[in-house]
Amino acid sequence: MVIGIGMDVISVARMKRELARPDGGFLDAVFTEAEITQCAGSAKELALRFAGKEAAAKALGTGISEGVSWDGIEVLQEASGSRRIVWHGGARLRAETIGARAAWLSCAADSELGVAYVVLEGWHDQDERGDNLFYDEHREIRRRTQAF
Repeated sequence: MVIGIGMDVISVARMKRELARPDGGFLDAVFTEAEITQCAGSAKELALRFAGKEAAAKALGTGISEGVSWDGIEVLQEASGSRRIVWHGGARLRAETIGARAAWLSCAADSELGVAYVVLEGWHDQDERGDNLFYDEHREIRRRTQAF
């Protein structure tokens, strides 16, 4: 079940302006060390990460507020080239609270614009203890199949 959707578009030129600011604080305030390393100074790659963070925050239903911070949403690139979201701190707590069990991220960029779209998948039904039934069943299925 889809429990959250978010999207964001950013100008690569805007990212270049932010990176050129003399105080240099933008990069460290918004991105994790892993993101900075993976992007290697590319404004286009950083714009994609920024759009991914914004889209994820919107999918959580909070934006960057209510304990959800820039460093709580990490957009990392896999060896395959696909990107994934890693939740930390308040963002992780919010994702768990709303029952998010998967975050699907799609992003693309050209020389001018970066766009990201996030879909959160989860389940709202809970048992009398408040445990997420879908997650518990999925975890049990995963545990059983790991032996193969």
